[in-house]
Amino acid sequence: MIPKRSGEALIQAIEAAERRDQRTPVAIAVSFDWPRNDRPVYEVWMSSGDPNSYEALARFASRAKQLASRTTLEPHFVLMDGAKISSAVENCVSKDRYCAPDPDGRGPLTGKDIVIQDLWQICVYEQASSKFLDYALGFQSCINKAAMQSCGEALIHQLGIDYSSVAKCVQNSWEDSSDPETSDNLILRNERQLFINRGFSSWPQVFINEMPFGGDLNPVRLFDQLCHSFNTRPPECDTPEDTLRKSADPTDYKAQGSIWMIVVLIVVFALVFMGAFYIVYRRIVKRELAKELSVQVNQTVSNYVLMNEKRVREQQQKDQA
Repeated sequence: MIPKRSGEALIQAIEAAERRDQRTPVAIAVSFDWPRNDRPVYEVWMSSGDPNSYEALARFASRAKQLASRTTLEPHFVLMDGAKISSAVENCVSKDRYCAPDPDGRGPLTGKDIVIQDLWQICVYEQASSKFLDYALGFQSCINKAAMQSCGEALIHQLGIDYSSVAKCVQNSWEDSSDPETSDNLILRNERQLFINRGFSSWPQVFINEMPFGGDLNPVRLFDQLCHSFNTRPPECDTPEDTLRKSADPTDYKAQGSIWMIVVLIVVFALVFMGAFYIVYRRIVKRELAKELSVQVNQTVSNYVLMNEKRVREQQQKDQA
């Protein structure tokens, strides 16, 4: 419920009081106010081998660009420990320190390819943060392809990002660039530690001002929460909803409209079916009632005729006697 560093501060304060043999009770007030500042920072946690991560980013792209001058987008990548990954040799780097699941099973890619691509994307952000969102949107067509690395490198050139500076960033991040299999990587080490500190287990995930954004990554809700994270709400947040609808990605409101259309059609079909069923049921019941009534009437008339004939015979027998 509180950040790890806040918990550590509490533990340190309690331990210090115990060392001084001070048993004074401690009162803790917990506030659920959302943290605000002049320029909110939102972290998008993802994996370069996860299509859902890029789809979520694509759905929010138009709003991210709308707030680009007021916020800071920080991409981060999920790195797992070798002890939790099968076939660590194929899916890890740096002596099993940094790993990713195999993205395509028996396909040509391995988790190691994903980790290396994560590293490249971190360097793309470090060297050209303003172009990272466009890079991520373009990278959707490269995900989990055999030529994923070369596809990403081609995208770097296409967007006018300095390829040599990105490649140098990647190379210099290894303690020993000649041996990435066993050498530690400074960028991946920091990324892994931050992932552990954030303490989540599924992705994509978003943190705003170091607080987790709960629920699904609905672009409208995420936009609203970002706008609530400013000390002073900027005019970009007051864009009318209809303008947001026009600028939204096709998967936003069109998808929601399609869902509502399907729901309406299902309801209409159900009502028509129930109406037709009711009419047919009434006719069947009416027909069955008419048949049963006819049988009962015929049986009653037959009984009456038999009783009348019996009385006539008895009367005739009396007259003859």
